[in-house]
Amino acid sequence: MATTAPCPLDCDANGVLAPAERALLPSALFAAEPECAAADLNADGALSAADLAFLRAALASMEDACLTPTTEWFALAPLAEGARQEIGVAELDGVLYTIGGFEGPFAGLSGRVEAYDIQTDTWRTLAPLPISAHHIGAGVVGGHVYAVGGLSSLQFNPRGELFRYDTDADAWEPRASLPTPRGGMVVATVAGRLHAIGGFGAGSEVADHAAYDPVTDTWQTLAPLPAARDHIAGAVIDGFIYVVGGRTPNTAQLDRYDPRRDTWVTLAPMPTARSGHAVAAIDGKLIALGGEVDNRNPPNRVFVEVELYDPETDRWVSLAPMAVPRHGMGAINVDGMIHVPGGAFRAAFGASDHNDALLLHW
Repeated sequence: MATTAPCPLDCDANGVLAPAERALLPSALFAAEPECAAADLNADGALSAADLAFLRAALASMEDACLTPTTEWFALAPLAEGARQEIGVAELDGVLYTIGGFEGPFAGLSGRVEAYDIQTDTWRTLAPLPISAHHIGAGVVGGHVYAVGGLSSLQFNPRGELFRYDTDADAWEPRASLPTPRGGMVVATVAGRLHAIGGFGAGSEVADHAAYDPVTDTWQTLAPLPAARDHIAGAVIDGFIYVVGGRTPNTAQLDRYDPRRDTWVTLAPMPTARSGHAVAAIDGKLIALGGEVDNRNPPNRVFVEVELYDPETDRWVSLAPMAVPRHGMGAINVDGMIHVPGGAFRAAFGASDHNDALLLHW
């Protein structure tokens, strides 16, 4: 038999299985003729028993080499008003919002808000939050940007305020406060409601979960996160909320929330246990980036890892590391690019004004 192709059904021979190529695998098991030359391993014009056996194994295991995209990073305009970490990040109509955080290397508290125009690669300063806080949650629902909770002072005192941004007036207005004050949480939007999950509460990590209805300006308490933790990250795929990582101590746990049933299920853990990382959803998959504290990586102790999770297979694969590893930043997919503004170059305090974006090549 000829040398086995590294990726069965890699019809365009680019070294990875594109979604359309992966879709051929089940039908190839029953086909009389190969779907493409890459499936015909011995080049005899038919699918032999050996070819089929190899394809069945590939369907069962889906080799990492065939599922792993290459990555390309693009440096973008840095935050205009200087370094910030532990920020809230949201996107509305092609504009990224960075909210609050710590400023500079000496952890000055911030209520600063900046807007980044993705099309023009430019920043502008907006009205500040009515409070100064770090580890603020941020999200978009009903055509508005919201700032949720956060922590104040170096004692990490939890806050429960909710503010809505009025783009026309360039002003923040208070809305109904969180049922339980906290910061370092996941904020996600599903079916017109803003979910606030986990985080750091009164002196410790919490599993609290509540959803905000912007129409009634009310919160509803929902099923708690299966394991209490803070400095977590998450994203939404197909109406499910995924929450991954966090501390204390650092964990690799991945949980998925079903809003229709108000239930959680725990899935395959992330390869790298970490916290203070960022997560975005793209092409129906999760991408987890950076984080802290990695004692294997002195002196900065920031995780360089980028890892991809596929809900269809409940599997993780490792991608090339971050071009500029950080923690305490945000990550948002906008038109197929994962934007990663702000953060810190080193564990704890070390704020950065760096802003970049990740492109995946399948």
